[in-house]
Amino acid sequence: MPTILHNLRSGLQGTEDFYFLKARLAITGSSCIDIAEAKSSKQPVLIKQMLKAETLLRFQREQKILAQLKGLPVSEVIDHGEKFFVMPHYKSVSLYKLIKEVNGKIPQKHALAIFYCLLEAYEQIWQAGVVHRDAKPGNILLMANGPSLVKLIDFNVAKSEKLDKRLTAPGSMVGTLSYMAPESAKGSSRVDYRADLFALGLILAEMLNLKPERSFDKTRDFIIWANTDVPVFNEEQLRDLPRELALLVRCCTENQPDLRPKIPVLKRQLLSLF
Repeated sequence: MPTILHNLRSGLQGTEDFYFLKARLAITGSSCIDIAEAKSSKQPVLIKQMLKAETLLRFQREQKILAQLKGLPVSEVIDHGEKFFVMPHYKSVSLYKLIKEVNGKIPQKHALAIFYCLLEAYEQIWQAGVVHRDAKPGNILLMANGPSLVKLIDFNVAKSEKLDKRLTAPGSMVGTLSYMAPESAKGSSRVDYRADLFALGLILAEMLNLKPERSFDKTRDFIIWANTDVPVFNEEQLRDLPRELALLVRCCTENQPDLRPKIPVLKRQLLSLF
């Protein structure tokens, strides 16, 4: 920790530039994100620093995955050091912040438009052989400008077909419980793109101000629910939605991965709702 405090005062030297650290934006148990300024361009950037030595492999893996996804709607690595990497400070707002600001009352057409953009963004990373495994509003940026409305961030627990080494034990779970698909309870090896799709269905529901029946304070509660057939949403919760939209939400959040819709079918269903 003294090293991190020293870095906040002095800055960090990357391979391409030097960065003056300005303010701490976020911190987790294993990493932190700081707002900084690049010495050469004077432009604001974000720097993600590793805080725990034991997470070095996962930290390096995230950089490799972001490099693998270069050119896609994800956060970009523009410089790096041994224990940090640098990303642009995008003009954006997180979907989490938007939902909170409007108290979960995003107009239906706007929610569908955001969901369609999310589906297209995630489809691109799936086709590149990556599963995010932590899709949630806080990991989605709504862009002020650019070719894509959204950018996906935080690939710390992502799964990549091109990177062979396991960073989680076969029976372990990764991600955020409230957005986790039931197959996650059976271990990370069971999780594919359909787990991301499940989380996207929950995000759509959240934008439509729907509250799922399930709520987990502990991993044990999630595992118990995951081994039942209790649906995420019941008929009463979906009754105020148009029939086709209610069906779409239910299909995306089916407990069984095989029952979730294929992406081309889902996109056609979505377009029919506009």
